[in-house]
Amino acid sequence: MLEGVDRTAPFRVNAGKNVKFVVPQLIRRPERGADFFFRVEHPERAVRARVLAGREEAYSRKAKMVRPPEMVHAPMEAAGERSGTREVVIEVVSEEED
Repeated sequence: MLEGVDRTAPFRVNAGKNVKFVVPQLIRRPERGADFFFRVEHPERAVRARVLAGREEAYSRKAKMVRPPEMVHAPMEAAGERSGTREVVIEVVSEEED
């Protein structure tokens, strides 16, 4: 192990509602932020892609339509531990649920 290097546990990234998979699956340096790329399970219209760090919304963006063959991008700015959790959830919800 390198001396003087702070090795904290990585943040786990999980696929939430209507998300088939997401990359990266771990964030080793949350203070640098992260760019997430994911695919949805089912096509939907009038949705909002959200990045949740703990119970707080770290990123949100509306989309007219999402489809499984298309990669969706969701950036997240630097994050510390929010709500005492080390988990990030990516989800796509309809505008009505928001």
